[in-house]
Amino acid sequence: HVLKGYERFLKHVHKLKARDVLGSYLDTFASALDPHTNYMPAEVNEDFEISMKLALEGIGASLGWKNGFTVVETLLPGGAALSTGLVKRKDKIIGVAQGKDGPFTDVIEMELRDVIKLIRGPKGTLVRLKLVRREKGQVQRLEVSLNRAKIILEEQAAFISYFEQDVSGRKIKVAMLNLPSFYDDQTKDGKSATNDLKRLIAEALKNKADALVLDLSNNGGGSLNDAVEVAGLFFGTGGVVRVGGRAALVNEKNPKAYQTLEDQDPHVQWPGPLVVLTNRASASASEIVSGALQDYRRAVVVGGDHTYGKGTVQSIEQLEPGLGAIKTTIGMFFTAGGFTTQYRGVPGDIVFPSVLAQDIYSEKKLDYSLPPKKIDSFVSSTAYSLIGPDQWHVVNKEMIDHLSQKSMQRIKTSKDFDKIRTDIAKSKKKPQTLISIAAILKGKDPNATKAEEEEDDKPIPTREERIKEYLKRAEIVEAVNIASDLVVELTPRDQPRTPSGSQK
Repeated sequence: HVLKGYERFLKHVHKLKARDVLGSYLDTFASALDPHTNYMPAEVNEDFEISMKLALEGIGASLGWKNGFTVVETLLPGGAALSTGLVKRKDKIIGVAQGKDGPFTDVIEMELRDVIKLIRGPKGTLVRLKLVRREKGQVQRLEVSLNRAKIILEEQAAFISYFEQDVSGRKIKVAMLNLPSFYDDQTKDGKSATNDLKRLIAEALKNKADALVLDLSNNGGGSLNDAVEVAGLFFGTGGVVRVGGRAALVNEKNPKAYQTLEDQDPHVQWPGPLVVLTNRASASASEIVSGALQDYRRAVVVGGDHTYGKGTVQSIEQLEPGLGAIKTTIGMFFTAGGFTTQYRGVPGDIVFPSVLAQDIYSEKKLDYSLPPKKIDSFVSSTAYSLIGPDQWHVVNKEMIDHLSQKSMQRIKTSKDFDKIRTDIAKSKKKPQTLISIAAILKGKDPNATKAEEEEDDKPIPTREERIKEYLKRAEIVEAVNIASDLVVELTPRDQPRTPSGSQK
């Protein structure tokens, strides 16, 4: 395994083009300015645009790379790979050809990004694939023709699930709203995180959910505008985030000027009990939303000890066609309480045990990261809806303390969190693995387990199976428990809508 790895690495080095070397140099130079300023080659830039739009043009297959082969991992709704039934999960792609008569390109040992580049293309065009398929111990070789189409990446979009709890003899329904990223396709009929959340929140209200958990764990960010709009779904009007530096574009002669981005929609889409789940992988736009909701005391933030700690704003400048783009840090952002999330992140109100709670998972450990700052608070009194269906309850310290005590009691006796604590202990030990070169030269890897050797035979989980496992995760279950407790907390007494000293 080690020798094969070296061989593949050397093949990769020999295949590097002058453009790749120049790209590496530009990226290295840019990253010396700060961790988020970098050069994005054409392929990386294309992937970034796809992640923002949640749309691409191709055959509708998610691909992976293993042992020199490009492997079909999942089939996406709306794509020819699924609709024709000609492609199956775990198929190996060994050749790609363009159009009806184009010659096949051998893609064995080819870099995954290069294979993907051959398969993607304008909708309506034809691509042909040579596949190797293993079924019931038999190996088949076949050739298929597929028409490319525009694919909406629904698997990477927000989705909602429901939990029903019995708390103190009361039936409580909790909506779990997962937002993987802050995507935004600004083209006509394009998807956006804000519109998807509006639709899902309306569904939760129709289904008479008592509380909502917004899962931003592992959400690395995305669209700044969508972050502002998403935060505004949960309170009235007011400042969500303030940006400084070139990002502010307020006064070019005054680099210390700030621009406040506000939610201007007075309607509160979800006025009910709200819990936000985060971890150290929640970054950027996730920190803007969770920070704003915490500063306005609109939600209980649970999960990580704090979020990643990325408090900077980037701008992307497109280069000439085929050359990619330059991403540049142009300023720093601050939540309504006046804090930048840089280094600090958004601290959790209730903290769960997590293997991510280590300094390596934070902005402050990155080379050349910018130091944090602090500005005056700009919490807006107009955020607090006082009357009608838009009124919502303020989360106070007493309430959080009460919820935290209950949560800690559950976590102490939870078998699932016991496993996480065991994983934390193992990660701190960091055992070193010894490899016998002699054994490798004889074709045996002493560290290879039977499970690893049989990994090719393991089924790739479907989206439904992945969601089912996701809903069993300890942090998901405990966030739902806290949301249920929050419903009970808010039921017997009417909390003041406008907090005293909110302009702290």
